[in-house]
Amino acid sequence: MEHQLPTSDQNFVESLIPQRFPFVMVHEIMEYNEENLISGFEIKEDNIFVQEAIFQASGLIEHQAQSVALHTGYKYYLLGKDAPTGYIGAIKSFEAENSSGNRRPPDIGSDNPE
Repeated sequence: MEHQLPTSDQNFVESLIPQRFPFVMVHEIMEYNEENLISGFEIKEDNIFVQEAIFQASGLIEHQAQSVALHTGYKYYLLGKDAPTGYIGAIKSFEAENSSGNRRPPDIGSDNPE
């Protein structure tokens, strides 16, 4: 079965990464090219990185790492090959802010960052 982008087919997205529930932090591929991938992720209240209704920065870092794995997985999917597993990347620095420039993450379940 061929998948067109964007896709939020959870089974397809999860087939491209090594992580499994409850540790999946990517739910959608919005855009892909050889250099970049834009992924989506819906934060739910029962997410393991939510503490006191706040999604922790460690969850954003995990989302970033899984997005890299998703990029690799989708690349190999397009090539008709199995993606490699067991590799680890490094994040040297990390800073997060929402689209309004705030450093506070949006409320859980909110589509609108404040």
